[in-house]
Amino acid sequence: MLAVFLSQVNLNQLTDLWRQVEYSAIVLALGLLCCEGLITAQRIRLFASGNPTFGGSLLANAWYSILVVILPARLGELAAVVVFEKILGQQRGGAVTNIIAQRLFDLIVLSTLFAVALIFLAHIPSPHVSALLAAATVLLALVLVVCMEQILTVLARLIIDSGPRDQSRFRRALLRVVLQGRIWRRHHCCSGLESRALLLTLIKWLSTLLALALVIGALTEVLDP
Repeated sequence: MLAVFLSQVNLNQLTDLWRQVEYSAIVLALGLLCCEGLITAQRIRLFASGNPTFGGSLLANAWYSILVVILPARLGELAAVVVFEKILGQQRGGAVTNIIAQRLFDLIVLSTLFAVALIFLAHIPSPHVSALLAAATVLLALVLVVCMEQILTVLARLIIDSGPRDQSRFRRALLRVVLQGRIWRRHHCCSGLESRALLLTLIKWLSTLLALALVIGALTEVLDP
């Protein structure tokens, strides 16, 4: 993607544009993005069982981000399971549910922020419908978080009932992952942890969105005639 972008851009014009940008806004945006990285690492550590080090969580987050960027179709999420296993010492099922929980908390916070933003953006077509959809998304994500153990229990039962365990290596591996995920949800992910994770997620996305707003604002000032 970067190569395609650079092939369509006049580098001389891009250099001139960069010289006119307000550097203080860019530096502040970079600082906020660094803050977002630290918060994400702390959230990974919070969700990980076994109390891994913060340095290990930072390294896992770095590899996680790289894999998500370079691999297509969100395959980085799957590859991150291996990263969590190797760096954080997580069981495969715990790593999978860790990532799923992070995405659900992201969905809760982003949908909530979107619904709140609709209050101040009345010019959006059908704001009430959009707000209702955002609220429904938040509710669905909350249900998935709260009922994750029950959902995994049902899934494990379906896998067991689908046939004898010794007939399929894939079925046994899948069942192991589901049961490990259920153990993670039952013994590690408590209500206190969820509250802290929700707060970290809110700060994470506020930092990201503010950094994006600063960059867009700095570029807009330069591009406006």
